[in-house]
Amino acid sequence: MKRGFLNSTKVKQVVSTQAPPAQLGDDNQALPSPSYRVASEDKLKADTPGDECKKALKEKQKFSDYKKDQRIVYHLGLDTEASGPGVLSTNQLIEDSPSDMLNYEPHELICTTQPAVPIDATREQYPDGWTECLITGLMKQTVLQTPSFCQPLSQPVHISYRVGTASAPNGPTLKPLLGLYATKKLEMGDLILSERPVLIVPAMMRVGEIFNELLSQLDNHDQSIFVSNQWREKLETVFGRLSKEDQEEFWKLRDIRQRNGKKSIDGIVKANGFAILGLVDPGLEDNDGAYSGVCLVLSQLNHSCRSNVERYWDMSSFSMQLRAMRKISNDEELTVSYINQLEPFAVRQKNLKLFDIVCTCQSCKKPKIGGH
Repeated sequence: MKRGFLNSTKVKQVVSTQAPPAQLGDDNQALPSPSYRVASEDKLKADTPGDECKKALKEKQKFSDYKKDQRIVYHLGLDTEASGPGVLSTNQLIEDSPSDMLNYEPHELICTTQPAVPIDATREQYPDGWTECLITGLMKQTVLQTPSFCQPLSQPVHISYRVGTASAPNGPTLKPLLGLYATKKLEMGDLILSERPVLIVPAMMRVGEIFNELLSQLDNHDQSIFVSNQWREKLETVFGRLSKEDQEEFWKLRDIRQRNGKKSIDGIVKANGFAILGLVDPGLEDNDGAYSGVCLVLSQLNHSCRSNVERYWDMSSFSMQLRAMRKISNDEELTVSYINQLEPFAVRQKNLKLFDIVCTCQSCKKPKIGGH
């Protein structure tokens, strides 16, 4: 269960844009995103997309210097060692593709870096960061067709938050949790932080139509095991694209499914992934087309049914923005709601169990008559 997928559209207001086509080269492929450089202590400046595209056109070899996409390809065959006749087996293969490639199948899952950065890029060179994505070919086109993609992150002039230990930890274990705290007075609408996720993956498991024949041969239990294994392989592939430093920080995040002291990529994504309502694949029912993003800083936000901040997805900068929903005092904890705040008390408590949380906010300590 990802944070925010139980929220109603009345509660969530997400910034998202649709766009004209991205700038293309002579071979009808997308050109690399503009590179960033520090212009001052508090602001970042980017070369204009036009200037960057002109440079790329003049120096085509630059494309080979950018981190490549990866296609996840499966070979199906007969398992000769299986006890039953005609049982299909699968073999996952990874194929590299140019970072500027766009002509994928619409619902083909690919690993891609957005915005595109050189293979040897560092956080010092690209302070805004980048995101390793497991998205469809159609979603990559949508991202690159966003106006002015990819803009530098918008940040407040002065840092207005800190990471510290939560004063009243939620959950049955009552273990202290990290949280975000205001370091100054904030007004409604103030921008607190913008952050690019380190990882974006589908909110729901996706295996692809290629496995329909194989799944039809399995019972429900074996289907569940097969789908989980295929999904784990996909997550391991995109996770392997993260830098060593980002992988280390990722493993520090909470895993509500942790067993015997061992964390999993899927468990951390489910515990820390926020719904990105600006990224949705069309043509898929319910949440099947939704995506979830894991941010290293914003993942430290704790839950409250009376939250004081909200997240907004900004497609042009490919980042999550955190803004104040009301006046916030200095040193007050910044909290978001993982669920629909408008649900009755009993429903909220039930939904929060998915996150191993027992909320102690005022709305839950003193629920109104009628269960709210």
